[in-house]
Amino acid sequence: MYMSCGYLNIPEIPFADRSVPLLVCCCGNYRLSGEDRSCTQRPMGRPDYQLLYLASGRAEFVIGGKAHQLTAGHMVLFRPDQPQHYRYHGKDHTEMYWVHFTGNQVEEILESSGFTSRDCIFFAGADPALPQLFDHMIHELQTRRANFQTMLELYLRQLLLLSRRVAPTPTSLTSALHRQVEQAQRYFAQNYSSPINIREYAAGQNVSISWFLRCFKQVTGQTPMQYILSTRITNAITLMRDTDWNLTQIAAAVGYDNPLYFSRLFRKQKGMSPSDYRRLLAGPRAE
Repeated sequence: MYMSCGYLNIPEIPFADRSVPLLVCCCGNYRLSGEDRSCTQRPMGRPDYQLLYLASGRAEFVIGGKAHQLTAGHMVLFRPDQPQHYRYHGKDHTEMYWVHFTGNQVEEILESSGFTSRDCIFFAGADPALPQLFDHMIHELQTRRANFQTMLELYLRQLLLLSRRVAPTPTSLTSALHRQVEQAQRYFAQNYSSPINIREYAAGQNVSISWFLRCFKQVTGQTPMQYILSTRITNAITLMRDTDWNLTQIAAAVGYDNPLYFSRLFRKQKGMSPSDYRRLLAGPRAE
């Protein structure tokens, strides 16, 4: 099990703060595999708000006495004191992001971002920008650099807006199409570091390449290669932040034998070289 979390209070104790408009309390990421499992039971809920994003795999949430089997791309919003019951298993290769927040203007911010009082479970899609925003918040809470609380608020507001953009919902698509794209996402997430031929993948699923490309973009908003590239860049950034590997090692780990080609792709995606981005992640050094 992989876990990365950041907390405003250590140890993290649930709290509500009505003295500020918006405050991020904590944020984290779980990746489960094999026999790992996680089960959360909070019959009385929490005093703050919680937003969860299922980046991959499956999860079961029980809301209002009804069980909901959720797949990748779904989000769940819990409001204060709302009972929370959910679980997920490593066998499904589940990855979950979450953030807790509070403040005296949260409901107004949610409404302006497109949420209604009835919103609890909704489909946000597989935009790689969503996990990136969670990762940014985790990093800010872990490093607590200058003005980190302002950065946290900006990242959370962006996350709320992005998660409620118009996106195709599973109910608007055939179940077969949704399963096909979800299966492709899992395959790409598990094999992104190896060469992937989209035409061969589609043939292996007994579907035409044109149908697969059209359906994948309809669901995710990206082409398969854009999705794979975003996954590789996101994982490269994680390695930059969490390891001391050099850039040649990182490029190879995410699927690029040529570090110069990796650097060109990275610069095109992020607007700066991998070396400069790594220095940005490290923050200013003390004199």
